[in-house]
Amino acid sequence: MINTISGLVPKLDAQGNPIVDVNGNYVINEELSVDFEDRTTIGVVGYVVEQSGYDYLPAPDGSLGGDGRTWAEVVDTTIRREDGTYEIPIPPNNVFCVKAGDTVNIPFGTEVITEPFNNKGGGEIVRGGGPHVMESDGCFTTPLPTYEQMAGYYPALGTGAYPVITYLCEIEIEQSGFGYNSEVDQIVIEPNAGAEVTFKTDIFGAVTEVNIEEQGEGFTNLPEIYIQSATGYQAKLLPKLCAKRIGPDEFEQPKLQDKILSVVDCVGSVPKGYLRGNPYFGPTHIHNGVRMVGENHTDQPHDTLTDRP
Repeated sequence: MINTISGLVPKLDAQGNPIVDVNGNYVINEELSVDFEDRTTIGVVGYVVEQSGYDYLPAPDGSLGGDGRTWAEVVDTTIRREDGTYEIPIPPNNVFCVKAGDTVNIPFGTEVITEPFNNKGGGEIVRGGGPHVMESDGCFTTPLPTYEQMAGYYPALGTGAYPVITYLCEIEIEQSGFGYNSEVDQIVIEPNAGAEVTFKTDIFGAVTEVNIEEQGEGFTNLPEIYIQSATGYQAKLLPKLCAKRIGPDEFEQPKLQDKILSVVDCVGSVPKGYLRGNPYFGPTHIHNGVRMVGENHTDQPHDTLTDRP
């Protein structure tokens, strides 16, 4: 097996093939090689999940937080401004205004339509249960979710999942390799789901940039990506899939049925009980020694919870 170190460029013979020594290692071209230790670092700017793990919690409780702490309750609306700052979580039934570029997260299962803000924008639909980046300015009344919405009717299933369609949103260059020709070589995506990409190289044929021309739609598995090349070596590309939440009308379209996946967002809570066999994370109260759904007991019929599925 031929061994190499990323950043070191081997010498080539007259036919353009790497020269190796008796131990099977590349003979390094010192003039063209790069010492990565001398490069300026800028810190972590993103991440790619190579091993996704298993046995994570099956459903969320709608609140936000982590490490045993709750930052926003299940009924709160959260706002992340375009500059990255957060508003204090906003309880239900409060009028609040946002601007284009702000990220809004309203309670699970709810939906609002914005009104104009300073005679601008309005009419934008914001669905709960996930972040929504505002396309225009607008004002809305923070919604109060009902039990039926939180229990899992559309747009979420009883386990807390909701339907999405995935697309290719980024390709990370883990190893740039060398010897590639962007005019001749092609990036292969298997399966590609309609995605198309191009790439650029430096003077040594190392991959410096990957551009997504078509994002594709409906990936159900993480695709394999490689460069089909007669001269290039050692490039390693990692795909990143993003999810687009779909609405009720799109959910019913037959052409999309094979492309839809279910997604669950979790922040680390355990179920407060089980409702008809499914984990339940919403508000509860105890009446006559029995745990029931809802914060307070009422005369209206409401379900009881069990300790086990």
